[in-house]
Amino acid sequence: MIVFDRERLTDEAVIMIAQIAVLSGHIGRPRNGLVQLRPDGNTQGMVDMGINMNTQELLNKLDAGQVKGLMIFDGDASMEVSKDLEFLVVQEDVLSDLGKQADVIIPMPTHVETSGTMTRQDRKIQYVQGAVQPHVEMTNIDQIKEIMEIFGNKDHEVDVDRLLEDIGKVVPEYLHAHESKGEGVYWPVGKSRVLYGNGFATEDGKAILHPAVEGEMYKGYVADIETVIEEEKAI
Repeated sequence: MIVFDRERLTDEAVIMIAQIAVLSGHIGRPRNGLVQLRPDGNTQGMVDMGINMNTQELLNKLDAGQVKGLMIFDGDASMEVSKDLEFLVVQEDVLSDLGKQADVIIPMPTHVETSGTMTRQDRKIQYVQGAVQPHVEMTNIDQIKEIMEIFGNKDHEVDVDRLLEDIGKVVPEYLHAHESKGEGVYWPVGKSRVLYGNGFATEDGKAILHPAVEGEMYKGYVADIETVIEEEKAI
C-alpha cells in the first residue's frame, strides 16, 4: 500500500507514484494500491462525478475569460476570482473574503446538518445523516431542487436515493448504489473490490506509462524547506 499527501505533490509526481505502484506489483492485488490523503471530505466523490479541476486551473480559465458565471458550493474561501467575472454565486456557512465578492450568497448548512452520501478514499459510498436540522431552514438538497426549478425543471423528484440513482445512470461504477438502502457500498457496485485484477481498461489490458517531463515533484514547498534548512544552519 502506498500512501501520499496529494496536496503537496504535483500532478506529474502523482503519475510517477502510480506508475511505480504498477511496476512494483502494488495494483490489482488485495491490500495494495494507492491512497491519496486530501484535506477535504468527499473529494473522491467529486472526482467520481467528473469534478476534477483544481483551483489554479479554474483561475486560469477565469483570467482567460473562458468562464463568465460561476456557482461555488463550499469552495476555497481564500481564492480570488477575476474582476471580469460577470456573475458569482457562493454557498457558505460563514462569510469569507470569497463571499464578499459574490453577487448572491446562499446560506450553507454545516456538515452536522447535512444528510446524503460521501465517497471515501477506499471507494466506499457511505451514507451520512444530519444530526440536527439546518439553521438556514433548507438542506443542500432543498437548495439544489429550488435552483433546478429556477432553470425550468419543476417535475424532478429530488432526494438522496433518487440523486444516487440518477448518478448511476451516468457514472457506471455507481449503478445500483441506491439499492444499498443506506448501508453503503463500494464501487464498482456488485463487482470485485480489487481494481484492475484482470488488467487495465485498455485494448490489451496493459497499463500505459508516461515519462516524466518537467520533473517538478512538489507544489511550492521546496522553497519553504530550503528556508527551514537555512534557518537551522543559522541556529
